[in-house]
Amino acid sequence: MKKFVLFFFFLICWAGLASTAQAQYASPCELFGKVYEVKNPKFAQFLVYEEEYESSADVVVYEEDNWLYCTKPGLWHFVDNIEQSNFTVAFVEDRSLAHFTVYFTDTESFAGCNRR
Repeated sequence: MKKFVLFFFFLICWAGLASTAQAQYASPCELFGKVYEVKNPKFAQFLVYEEEYESSADVVVYEEDNWLYCTKPGLWHFVDNIEQSNFTVAFVEDRSLAHFTVYFTDTESFAGCNRR
């Protein structure tokens, strides 16, 4: 009985460690919702470069006024508190440092992923 309990305990610990050791990365085409802009790139989940042209951006972003309407990729609502955010971004000056590029549009229907 003691061996069974030890084996069961080992199995639970192993399963817990295995699940926390995996890296989590979200595609930029899956990002929507509440965003917090971090000034220091070291503390951001994603480094973003703002493109000048829509055709060269990975994601076309529309800044939504109400976070409840951010239900598809490219619809972002910027929040003032990091605890309220779904993910954090830092805007970088050098495109080679960015995880992906964005273009901000004024038309909600243009928002979405440009990656093919």
